[in-house]
Amino acid sequence: MQKRSPIRRLSTWVFLIIVAVLALSVRFFIVHQRDMQPVVKIQSSGGWVTFEQHGPRWLRKWFPQQNPFRRVDIVSLSPDSTDDDLVQCVQFKDLQQLLLNGSQVKGPGLKCLRQLPRLHTIDLTKSSINDDGLKYVEEIDTIETLLLGRTGVTDAGLRNIQHLTRLKELNLDGTKVTDDSLPILIKFPLKELNLRGTSVAPHGISQLKEAKPALEITK
Repeated sequence: MQKRSPIRRLSTWVFLIIVAVLALSVRFFIVHQRDMQPVVKIQSSGGWVTFEQHGPRWLRKWFPQQNPFRRVDIVSLSPDSTDDDLVQCVQFKDLQQLLLNGSQVKGPGLKCLRQLPRLHTIDLTKSSINDDGLKYVEEIDTIETLLLGRTGVTDAGLRNIQHLTRLKELNLDGTKVTDDSLPILIKFPLKELNLRGTSVAPHGISQLKEAKPALEITK
């Protein structure tokens, strides 16, 4: 039996490597196109996204838009967005910030966001969120920043999120929150709290400062 020459064996290995590289390239292209579908939908409806780059440095530098390793980290939905539109965010497993300011989101759609382990910020400023809808926010136990300014949230709404144990920043600007929420606000591990335009009285602010000296309060 005649042995194959070293050159022929090398050619076989080179061929196999080329085939493997091509197969991986096709796979990455298909995955990339699939992942881009919700991105395109968000952008076409007036929203936007940003990406966190991963993978080899040369790939991140020279092909940032085609990098199959990049991951969506911030999503901003359009003002016309409703609770039904939130489901498209579930695919972004590395999502960290969700901006829903000015949207028609009322709350029930937020429950699907429990599947996002890195989500730490939700901006609901001037949205349609209500007290009842905040109970779905409490199910997202990774939240550290919650912006509720200029919404219809009241003391009842804060009771629905009182178990957010990681909450560091809370914006209640222009809401109907009163001194009745002081026990809840003191309970949060807050570092920043915006109470501008609320009904929290000066003596209530004093109580907060006494209970949490390091808390930065805007009033």
